[in-house]
Amino acid sequence: MNSLVKPITSDHDLIELAEKMVAQLDNIFESSEISQPLPKNGSYLILLRQPNMDVGHWTAVHKGKYFDSMEEAAPTKYGVWRYNTKQYQSSPDVFKNMKDLNFSILY
Repeated sequence: MNSLVKPITSDHDLIELAEKMVAQLDNIFESSEISQPLPKNGSYLILLRQPNMDVGHWTAVHKGKYFDSMEEAAPTKYGVWRYNTKQYQSSPDVFKNMKDLNFSILY
């Protein structure tokens, strides 16, 4: 499993991870690309990134529920009101179990 954890994760890395996990992944967006509510039955990875920045923060939406490792609510433009209520970022227990990884917490 350690071979899947990298300091920088690209779209291609996330698609490969979804395939290895046999996880539904309907699309990958940058937050700025979303202009209307997301369909309620899909699975999406969303990169939160400030304009003109090379790095960002990955979040996910799965079947109408938003997941952010920083325990933040989704931007209203996503049309999602449910979100996780536990902060995972910087927690020493994040990688102890696969269920604690951002991508798999929604399954």
